Amino acid sequence: MSTFEEKINVSFPPQVQELVLSLQRAREDVIQLEIQLEIAKKSRDLLEKEWSRYKASVAPIRRCPEEILLMIFEHYLFENPRLIRHLLLVCQHWHRLTISAPRLWNRIFIDVGEEWDIKNACKSIQKWVERCLSHSQPLLLDITLDFTSIEEPGIKIRNKILDSLSGDLEDDDALDCVNDWAARLDIYALDDPDIISVCQLYHLFELLSIVVGSNGEIMARWGSLELHLPYDRSLAWEIMQYLSYPATSLNRLYSNNIGRLSHSTEDGYQYLLFTLRSLESLNIPDLLDLSLLDIQPLSVKSINFRALRSWDSVALNVFTQLQELAITFSYAFMSLESRLVGSIVTLPCLRRLILRGVFPNLGAIKFQVPVLDMLRISRASIEEPLPYPSVHALGLSLGCDAHQRPYLHYTFDQLQSYLRAILLQYQRTVYLHLPLHLKERTLEFLKELKNASVLSSCLESVCFELGLGNSETVLIEKL
Repeated sequence: MSTFEEKINVSFPPQVQELVLSLQRAREDVIQLEIQLEIAKKSRDLLEKEWSRYKASVAPIRRCPEEILLMIFEHYLFENPRLIRHLLLVCQHWHRLTISAPRLWNRIFIDVGEEWDIKNACKSIQKWVERCLSHSQPLLLDITLDFTSIEEPGIKIRNKILDSLSGDLEDDDALDCVNDWAARLDIYALDDPDIISVCQLYHLFELLSIVVGSNGEIMARWGSLELHLPYDRSLAWEIMQYLSYPATSLNRLYSNNIGRLSHSTEDGYQYLLFTLRSLESLNIPDLLDLSLLDIQPLSVKSINFRALRSWDSVALNVFTQLQELAITFSYAFMSLESRLVGSIVTLPCLRRLILRGVFPNLGAIKFQVPVLDMLRISRASIEEPLPYPSVHALGLSLGCDAHQRPYLHYTFDQLQSYLRAILLQYQRTVYLHLPLHLKERTLEFLKELKNASVLSSCLESVCFELGLGNSETVLIEKL
């Protein structure tokens, strides 16, 4: 018993003693509450400071005009449109703005990669796709279909079994035994949807049918398509069956290997045309890819062949409204040099010609084209300069498209010989474009030509390009 309680027991009657004790406990409670209140106030002050800092940090974005904010959103979604769900969760203002902006919803990307559980992967993508189809109207859709990694379910199941069994094996002989056993498995017996359904491709095809539409009505809204087909030809054909509806609004197409399917009719596949009547820009590997495309040639303005291995000038000449032709020659094209002799390319509206890779003597081809705005040549070797196309071009670009620094290992004499031959062939060139690292040697050589009065009077400037839009222009008159 405390001293205070002892004094109470002596000095006061029992009922007063209880009152005084209650008062004392109340005072102690108040003291504890005051301590807790002080702690709470300090915590409140810290939170208010954090809240003030947050408001200060977001104040500029809150004052930002909605059109600028939408541009920021587009940049944020550039690589992965599915990140739009993050924007929806920030605040009511961003949610409203995002929902009401069709251009944030008109890019649809389908890629399940090497996912084992295709069923859940497609289910997750489907919800986003349905919202895109709803919120993107009235804009055309930009579609990317990447089926590069898909494979037959039986093969996927066999690989899954192999990975599970070989994961803990360290003995090489045991691993070889498991590999041999797995290689002998009947993949068609494994491919039973009733046994294992999560990896079946019909989940992916159901998703594809939503993007196409039951009667192709969604496909009619496609404005651009980037299509990556699997290497397996039967799977590629199965995918193409879903794309058999007319893409009446499609104006841009990028594809990897549609041309391989043009040889599949002998294997029993039905011949199929990909109908594209409004196409303006075409990016495909080879001329063979054209065989499966039902194109209106007069609408096409730009063609990019990324790995040309065949040649048919007649197939090119139908594109009479073509303004830009880009060709990257594959090594296989070198064997066709004899077929180029006497070949005539007639493109009356061509403005830009881009040539890349390892290409043969293009002087054998007769180009019937107007004066070009730009001729871009990106060739790895200049040791044996071959005649380039016999065309006239106001602008001439050499090596600026290369990913690495071209011509770096050549001597000054080799570079001089190369530039001399180029300037002699293209004497009507007004603008010359070269990589920046050739600046000093090029200017020294051009000064020599100018002092010797052998430099073409048409050449007005040299632009040295560093990449990413950075360049430095030197006027010939100031040399």
